[in-house]
Amino acid sequence: NIFVKKGLIITQFSISIFLMITTALIYSQLQYMNSKDLGYDPESVLVIDTDNEIRASYDQFKRRLLEYKSIKHITGGSGVPGGFHDTYGIKFSADDEDVRVHTVFSDIDYLKTFDINIIAGRGFSNEFVTDSSEAMMINEAAWRTTGLSKEEIIGKKVRIPFRDWDRTVIGIFEDYHFKTLRESMDPQAIIMGDDLGRIAIRMDQENQYETILLIEELYKELAPNSVINSWMLRDNLREQYQSETQQAKVFTMFSGLSIVLACIGILGLASFSAQQRQKELSIRKVLGASINQVLMLISKEFVLLILISIILSVPLAWYFMEVWLQDYAYRIQVVDNWLIFLLAGVATAVIALSTIVLKTYKTATGNPVETIRYE
Repeated sequence: NIFVKKGLIITQFSISIFLMITTALIYSQLQYMNSKDLGYDPESVLVIDTDNEIRASYDQFKRRLLEYKSIKHITGGSGVPGGFHDTYGIKFSADDEDVRVHTVFSDIDYLKTFDINIIAGRGFSNEFVTDSSEAMMINEAAWRTTGLSKEEIIGKKVRIPFRDWDRTVIGIFEDYHFKTLRESMDPQAIIMGDDLGRIAIRMDQENQYETILLIEELYKELAPNSVINSWMLRDNLREQYQSETQQAKVFTMFSGLSIVLACIGILGLASFSAQQRQKELSIRKVLGASINQVLMLISKEFVLLILISIILSVPLAWYFMEVWLQDYAYRIQVVDNWLIFLLAGVATAVIALSTIVLKTYKTATGNPVETIRYE
C-alpha cells in the first residue's frame, strides 16, 4: 500500500535525522568537556598509587626526583583531581550548621604541582611551622557558604568535629574541577597531612618516556617489594567520559545504518512512483517538458515526506538532548547549537533527493516513444 510505504519512509528518515542530531550534540558535549578550563593543569602529570613501603620513603623519593631537570614539581595527597576525596563537616561558626566539605590531605606543594591559583591569603609555607598542624586552605565555593568577605575569612578559626580539630583559614584558592563536569562545584579544603595515598609528579612535556623510566627506576630502588601503579592524569580524565564516547560511537553507527535503510526505502518508492507515472512523464516530455522539469515533478512528492520527517524528529531530538544533558552540571546549550538541527535536515534532504535523482534519471532521459508507442 502506497500510504504504508510513505509512512515507513517518514519513520525511517525521522529516525535518521533524530540520530544525526543527537550524535552531533553528544560529540559537542564531549568536545566541550575535553576543552573546558578545569582550573588546574592536568597535562604532563604522572600519578602514582602509594603503599606503606613508598610512603615511608616519600621524602627521599621526592628529594631525589627533584634533582632531575625534567621534573618540575612533586606532591603527595590523599587524592588528586578527578578522584575520590574525603568529606568532612566543618563549622565555620559555632552557631552555624556543619558545611560538607571535600577535603584533601597533602604536603606543601599540592597547589603548585597542579597549577592552582591562590586568590586571597597565602599558601602553605615552610616558614610557618604551625601550618602542618593548625592551618587550612579553602576554595571559593567553601568561602561563599560563609557569607564573609575575603578579609574576614582569612585568619578565621574553624572546627572539624569528626577529627576534633581546630584549624585557621590561611588562604582561598581558585575553584577547580576536582570532580567530573557532571557534578557541580562543591566546597573543598586542603589540609596538610601525611595521608599520602597518591603521589603526583609534574614533568616537562619533552622526553616524558625517559622521565617515567627514571621515576620507575628510583621507585624500585626505594620500594623493592612494591609494584608501581602509575597513570597519566589527562588519560584518566578522558576515561571518566568513556561512557559518553561509547554512546557517541553507537549513535554514529546507527545513524549511518538508518540513513542507508531510509535511502533504500526511498529508492524503492521512487522506482515505484516512476514506473506508475512513466506514461504521464513521457507525454509531458513529448509536449516539451525538460529533463529538469521531469526530475522536479518526480522529486516534489518526496520533499513533503522529508519535511514531515524533519518536523517530527527535531522536537524529539531537542527534548531527548535536554533530558540527557540534565546529568551534567557543566553542559552545552541545545539552543546555541541550532545549526546542527539545520544541517541535519539539509543533509538528509540532499541525500534523499540525490538518491531519487540517481534512480529516476533513466526514466527522465528515456525516449518517450518507447513508452507510448503501443498506446
